[in-house]
Amino acid sequence: MTGTSVFISYRRSDSSSATGRIADRLKARFGENRIFFDVDTIPLGIDFRSYVGERLDKTDVFLVVIGDDWLEAKDEEGQRRIDAPSDNVHIEVAAALAREEVPVIPVLVGQATAPPSEERLPDPLRGLATRNAIPLRSDTTFEGQMERLIEYIESLSEERHAEQHPVAQEREKQAPVAAPEQATGKGMGMGAIGIGLALLLVLAIAASQLIGGGADLVTVPDVVGDSVPVATALLEDDGFEVDWDFEGERALEDVTVLETDPGAGEDVEEGTWVMLHTDAE
Repeated sequence: MTGTSVFISYRRSDSSSATGRIADRLKARFGENRIFFDVDTIPLGIDFRSYVGERLDKTDVFLVVIGDDWLEAKDEEGQRRIDAPSDNVHIEVAAALAREEVPVIPVLVGQATAPPSEERLPDPLRGLATRNAIPLRSDTTFEGQMERLIEYIESLSEERHAEQHPVAQEREKQAPVAAPEQATGKGMGMGAIGIGLALLLVLAIAASQLIGGGADLVTVPDVVGDSVPVATALLEDDGFEVDWDFEGERALEDVTVLETDPGAGEDVEEGTWVMLHTDAE
């Protein structure tokens, strides 16, 4: 389905290759801009904790890839990296577990058979021990398990979007269904007219696509409440050009987006300019 957003947390020294393979399959299904899995994509100068929090606010599913060395990876002083509050993996997983609305799924690669037990995890991460996990091995079972994971992600995303947009869901359920016309002369005549109009509509759409070059439409993401750098990164990831109409001495990361033009949810051509209206105007 479109619009599904997946956050992948992993440790490079532990599962870089396996995570890359997983990310490629998810990008192929959901789109490259919907998969966040590498700190290299974070804009320069942005606070990592804040950025992770803002990405999680827009995440449907959080995957934490656990391999053989995920828990016991050491820093330069010989201490477990996962125990340090400043460790990127620690920050990501703790922030995800703190959000009840975001499903956290451990993905087991290499020889990992289960998430670490509670007593082996730092306090903010102990909830990970009881999360149901899925194994993804680099053998003949990979494709089948990967497809199972994708289908589960799609079902979770559909449930979350239904909860966030109950009015739209209710309207779809209550939409009246037109009664079939009886096969009378008048009914058949009206049916023929309807078919003719439908054909004209199809031809008109086809003609407009030929004239307009068949440009793909993309949906403007909701960046209201984000800082300008984060909003810019999200919009540019989706193929938009970005500008803002304020001048001042405030640092961009301290400026919050109040509104966008075009607005969130509008379908526009890829490459459209999006103006950010902020609290610094």
